[in-house]
Amino acid sequence: MPIWISLLLITLAVARGSKLISSDFIGQPLRKAVVARNGEQGWFTFLVHCPWCISMWLSFAAAPFFWWFAGYGWSDARDYLMIMAIALAMSFVASTLVAGSERLNG
Repeated sequence: MPIWISLLLITLAVARGSKLISSDFIGQPLRKAVVARNGEQGWFTFLVHCPWCISMWLSFAAAPFFWWFAGYGWSDARDYLMIMAIALAMSFVASTLVAGSERLNG
């Protein structure tokens, strides 16, 4: 499988996970539990309702897996900087997709 397809699929998975947690019906029990535990104004409450925030955390978890799956090494600081750059780009694309889908759905 070409590397760009792998990156695209992982980015789409991050977008889906972000939407699932932040606004989909299936994620509602998680959001309600967080509100019950942390209150309406807690930072974690904000986090689980924010697709931009969730996509950041999911991207930083997914980028090292992509790097490993692509067969790249862990030899020096440039590798870690590339992983961070991939995570940031992945987060931006994923959160833009989520925001666009929420605008389409009203």
